[in-house]
Amino acid sequence: MMRTIEKTYESLNMTLDKLPKEIVRQCEKEGFTQEMKMMREAEDAAQKFNLMHRLLAALERIMEPPELNIKSKSQDKDGDKSSKRKSLVSTLPTSSRSSITSRQKNLQLKQLTMAKRSPEFLGNDKSLDQEIKDLAFEIKKLAKDYLPAENLSTEERHDCRDEI
Repeated sequence: MMRTIEKTYESLNMTLDKLPKEIVRQCEKEGFTQEMKMMREAEDAAQKFNLMHRLLAALERIMEPPELNIKSKSQDKDGDKSSKRKSLVSTLPTSSRSSITSRQKNLQLKQLTMAKRSPEFLGNDKSLDQEIKDLAFEIKKLAKDYLPAENLSTEERHDCRDEI
């Protein structure tokens, strides 16, 4: 098997040596340009993939819900119901237990959970927004570079609603 490969290799080299040098140079040049084109396309695809991956990661970080500390209910079903009520009531301030409406309770609970949220979620950290804008700009820039420029004249553009 190795001998057949060696003989084929030698015969190809002999054929290549017999060809005119201009044809060999032209074929090498065309092959080189094709390889360079393929390398550029692969690099561009890798760059787009990386940008999309970073954009998705940034969006996931933004869309991630804030961590809430939810108290689990006691597992003991035979336990005292009044102690459960006391534990629920103790989460609200003691001065407003009796006179708070349900709307005010919801507002207080909302304020308590808002304080626990991370600063990134509240928008204090603008670096994520800027990173998303940069990534979106780079993707648009890459898309503009590789989209064919189709300039339609105004005569070719028409409103399809006229045909209906």
